[in-house]
Amino acid sequence: GKDYVLKPTRPDDKPEWLLEKHGGSMPCLTEDPDGGTGAVSESAKIAAAALPPTPADDAAIALTKGLFPAIANFIKNSNRGDDEPMLKTVKAELLKLEKHLGSIEGPYLSGTDTLGLSDCFVATKLYVLLYAGAPLKEFAFPNKEFPKVDAYIVKVFSTPQFWETRYDE
Repeated sequence: GKDYVLKPTRPDDKPEWLLEKHGGSMPCLTEDPDGGTGAVSESAKIAAAALPPTPADDAAIALTKGLFPAIANFIKNSNRGDDEPMLKTVKAELLKLEKHLGSIEGPYLSGTDTLGLSDCFVATKLYVLLYAGAPLKEFAFPNKEFPKVDAYIVKVFSTPQFWETRYDE
């Protein structure tokens, strides 16, 4: 990981370099808050800068790249008639994750005993599904259908790295 100083910034208080070079996009990581030198503003790139991916992380991220679009479409959908096919897509993505978890040795997506970039990538998506899906879509995680994903959620969500940096429920 990297040491950092969190600096919440109101829209009307963003530095010029952030507006010009990054379209004002937040979050943004830089070692030069005054000039923005070396700034990175996409969440995945920020995570990779702090926790470089292994080949196993890259493979797990590629496998799960459809998870967040499926979750976002389901959560944001306002036409209840479309929820069922969208939930089916979410479950298809969860099945990919379930199969991957069944094919590896360790508890984390890279197949090791160490939390990695792929876990940071996937755990945040699962958190959105659980904590936005419940109130907005009356979604309950189908833990009997995806027992390995359920165990993975319990494992990753209980790590200090995840728990201490998550959004409040």
